[in-house]
Amino acid sequence: MKWAEESHSSSDSQEKPLSKIILYDGVCNLCWFWVQFILKHDHKRQFNFVPLQSQMAKNIMLENKLHVLELSTVVLIDDGRVLFKSSAILYVLKQLPMPWPLLYGLILLPGFIRDGVYGFIGQRRYKWFGRGEACYLPETKDKDRFL
Repeated sequence: MKWAEESHSSSDSQEKPLSKIILYDGVCNLCWFWVQFILKHDHKRQFNFVPLQSQMAKNIMLENKLHVLELSTVVLIDDGRVLFKSSAILYVLKQLPMPWPLLYGLILLPGFIRDGVYGFIGQRRYKWFGRGEACYLPETKDKDRFL
């Protein structure tokens, strides 16, 4: 298991396991908006981020026995549990403060419907939201959450 130092702890820094890792498309503007949304609302600082284009993402996928993934998929790895697409997004929303957990009720929709909408948006995300030339860099205060 990977370990990281808590940057917001006291001078006696303690290590904590990284159990909630979000793999995302690092050049997708919509995906970067999603990451920024999580950073803004994740007051417990429980999620960490890795762009899918990075070597770290490839290592994490190997460690978790995941096959090569298309860059159109958000992946959440939480203590060995792996979630993809709409399930990953809804699980993240469930962990954020109110009112965002209310959206977790959408999990009751059949997966093929949720992932169908996810796929429809995913296939058009560059056209609708644009794409960066390279992976975006986080603000200094959040750098410790990007692996």
